[in-house]
Amino acid sequence: MTSHAGEGSLCDRCYAPGACCRNMMLYAVDGVELFQRQGEDARALLPERLARAGLPFEPLAPGLRHRSPEGDPVLIWIFRCRSLGPDGRCEIYERRPAICRNYVERSDPLCVHYGGSEAGDPSGCDVFALRSLGRG
Repeated sequence: MTSHAGEGSLCDRCYAPGACCRNMMLYAVDGVELFQRQGEDARALLPERLARAGLPFEPLAPGLRHRSPEGDPVLIWIFRCRSLGPDGRCEIYERRPAICRNYVERSDPLCVHYGGSEAGDPSGCDVFALRSLGRG
């Protein structure tokens, strides 16, 4: 197996590779809004916004009601990465987006090892992380 993360990385010995990339909620990345405002057609807008942000993700389903920076009601969507191989590993690891490069294992419930869990049921990945990452 090719190492996809640093030597001795938790990602290399994860019991549910790619689980963190199958059910994620993203609010904004590098200033690109990835949420749906009232009246917007998310199925039409989100793919364009993802492309603008250079993200290989696809919207799966509406997820969480939230507020925009202006206080307007918005809908946060659930995304999955299209670049996962059959083994759950990243197929574009060397050129993965910054949001992926900057993700810190165990930093939130998106990682199945969050809270020190070293083994368990990958269905625990149904816990989503709401992230607003990047600059701008």
